[in-house]
Amino acid sequence: MAFWKRILHRVGAEDPGRDMAEGLRKAGLDEQKLRAMEPDDRVEALERAHLDPYDYIYLAY
Repeated sequence: MAFWKRILHRVGAEDPGRDMAEGLRKAGLDEQKLRAMEPDDRVEALERAHLDPYDYIYLAY
């Protein structure tokens, strides 16, 4: 049991959601504005910021 707690703790130490939000901030994009955009406009904005739109697919929901 202790083994799995150590493994899960290491895996959970990196929060992918926080990394995604940080990537948007570094690119100067606002998550709420992206969520409100039409899908094609959102993809275009992400591509202009050199971000992969598939990494940010969660913004569509």
